[in-house]
Amino acid sequence: MDPFHAITRAASLMAALCALAASPLAAQSTINQFPLTSDIQPWDIAAGPDGNVWYTVNGNSKVGRITTAGVITELSLPNTSWPIGIVAGPDGAMWFTEAGTSAIGRIDTTTFPASGSVTHLTGGITGGAFPFGICVGPDNNLWFAERDNNAIGRITPAGAVTEFSIGAPSATPLGIVAGPDGNFWFSDRGTNSSIGVMTTSGTIVKRINTPTIGGNPSGITVGPDSRIWFVEFDASKVGVMATSATLPTDITEYTTPSPAATPYRIVSGPDGALWFTENTSDQIGRITTSGTITEYKTAGFVGPYGIGVGPDRAIWFTEKDNTSSKIGQLLVDCVVTVPTITGGGAQCVGTTLTLTASGGWTPYQWYLNGSAIGGATSATYTKTAAGGDTGSYTVTGTNGSCTSNASAPVSVTIAAQPVATAGGPQTICALGTTAGLGGSTPTGSATGVWSVASGGTGTFSNASSPSSTFTHTGGTGPVVLAWTISNPPCAPSAANVTLTIAPSQTVTISAPSTLCASSNATASVPDAGPGTTYTWSVTSGTIVSGQGTPNLVFSAGPSGSVKLDIVQVSSSCTSNGTVTIPISTGCAGPLGFVPVPPCRRIDTRLPADAPQLAAGGQRSFVLTNGPCTVPSAAKSVSVNMTVTQATAAGDLKLFTTGTAIPTATTINFGTNQTRANNAIVALSPDGTGRVDVKNDAAGTVHLIIDVNGYFQ
Repeated sequence: MDPFHAITRAASLMAALCALAASPLAAQSTINQFPLTSDIQPWDIAAGPDGNVWYTVNGNSKVGRITTAGVITELSLPNTSWPIGIVAGPDGAMWFTEAGTSAIGRIDTTTFPASGSVTHLTGGITGGAFPFGICVGPDNNLWFAERDNNAIGRITPAGAVTEFSIGAPSATPLGIVAGPDGNFWFSDRGTNSSIGVMTTSGTIVKRINTPTIGGNPSGITVGPDSRIWFVEFDASKVGVMATSATLPTDITEYTTPSPAATPYRIVSGPDGALWFTENTSDQIGRITTSGTITEYKTAGFVGPYGIGVGPDRAIWFTEKDNTSSKIGQLLVDCVVTVPTITGGGAQCVGTTLTLTASGGWTPYQWYLNGSAIGGATSATYTKTAAGGDTGSYTVTGTNGSCTSNASAPVSVTIAAQPVATAGGPQTICALGTTAGLGGSTPTGSATGVWSVASGGTGTFSNASSPSSTFTHTGGTGPVVLAWTISNPPCAPSAANVTLTIAPSQTVTISAPSTLCASSNATASVPDAGPGTTYTWSVTSGTIVSGQGTPNLVFSAGPSGSVKLDIVQVSSSCTSNGTVTIPISTGCAGPLGFVPVPPCRRIDTRLPADAPQLAAGGQRSFVLTNGPCTVPSAAKSVSVNMTVTQATAAGDLKLFTTGTAIPTATTINFGTNQTRANNAIVALSPDGTGRVDVKNDAAGTVHLIIDVNGYFQ
């Protein structure tokens, strides 16, 4: 193989083919391919006078014949022959150029492939001329381009050769064709890339640079419109000009739809259009005389190069690949442009799936994942989308009995409409945390997320988890949480969980209003029911007993005041309470406790102690002497204090007569509630044994005081 053929496919060149007469042929399949099992780089191809198609094999120097049914016969040439262009001569033989040996070959089609059926003519051809494209002239001679000799050659059927200089040292002629004006038109990939014109007497008429400098024109032919058409392999363009053209501006260029297509050969087809090879994009191109380009491709296409019109009206072409050489046949009467599909993508179940095919053929056939869809034969395929419609869609078009190749696939994904559900309402404490929120689990590619819809603020343990928990951080509620499942392009679905926020509570501690230094006393809070925890703390004192219960026994410090604090947790809600009790300086020191049998000293239900405590009222009671044997010298008494028949909820405060009303309550109660609490209270220091009771309720309440001991 010569150095030219060692260049990549993008740098390969071509020779022109002369137009052939056409004969009718019934419509058939679009494209056939015939493998060449041992050939390297089949080059050019042309119809013969014998009803067959002939081609050259440059890589390992052969010529071949293929019938329109695909039967192949080949003959090997001298190893360095490197045949390129081939054409049917005026004498009934096939003529071809031999670039490697600077010769012109002649094939006797009647005796091929017998020995002697190929003649090699070298006389008169300059050594190293590298003859390339070849064509029959109006003078019934063979004309050929000498790529490396800056010349055009002529050879008569008898073998007489004449060379005509182009007159430009940089000329590199490749393709050649007999024009409708009686001259020869040749492509020149020389310095400026041009199209040249020569008379049959060998005179250069003109050379016209192509608009694209360096486009490298190669294949050249006469179109059905009697204009000169050519391809530029380095520019991936098709050019056209009238025979009257003189300037680059007289040339029109059309760019191939596929970038870097590398067109090498062009021929006028039997259908009023021109056909060309696209070597790099592995396609056959068709261009109308108005410049509309269509590209054809089929499975196994590799490096189409030479192209011609066969005796069967088909477009025949070579596939010049180093590893998979073939001869191809595209049946023009069966050309059906491969449809393209609009539509597809993702959509939701229940919407209308619509796919539309281009081309205007009748009928079509739609396929899903390679299987034909029954009844889907219109240009538009429409149905209500269901889950089973997900997949890859293709379509073919039919023109008579000819069916196109399948379209490029379009992917359709049918998404399920999400349906979100969530758990029921919950009640939590302010700043508390919920249980799992109970969202439904997304399916398929759907995703879910929790958000706060209204009523407050907070954080989720995992916002994308259906079972996430929520921790309240602000707002009084109700807090509405939304579980939203998305599965685009379907509309999202949401379900809500409503949270009731229980407000923070302050618990009231019942305790003595004053304490003696180092004395023991009791404090209590209302019992909040099973499961409640109580955590007491004492400042300036110690806990004696009752930690973890609503009732506490504690010991006061030596001076100052005792501060009691409680943290109560009930149903995850936390309540806090605090009270400060002054330590009395009137206590003379540790007092002895004298127990007495429980003795009822005050009962406002009885006439002697009536009436009941008035709403918001305050009364004094004497606890010494009387039936309970508490002496006047007693400093304080231990009592059990009971309330009953309250007409309104509230509390009572028990304290020493003549002192300020304390902030701590002794007992709390509800309407019509009977409740009792223990208390130790200091008696008035004037020896009268009096205590005061303040009713903070908005209604009346009866008071009962039972004495069980005193301090003296």
